[in-house]
Amino acid sequence: FVGAGGLGEPIITGLTLNDQRLILAGAIPAALLALAVELLFELLERALVPAHLRGGRAGAAG
Repeated sequence: FVGAGGLGEPIITGLTLNDQRLILAGAIPAALLALAVELLFELLERALVPAHLRGGRAGAAG
């Protein structure tokens, strides 16, 4: 859904016009938004799920 408008619009337009600045104008805010949402979910998990149910990190031995 990158071409569905919003932050995807400058990415698609930049790809069409071969304009790296325009691509980054959409990609950087999209990446920052993704990181912010990931942080929000991490904080929600810590607040709502008891520690003994969270388990360990993926790939951890045990």
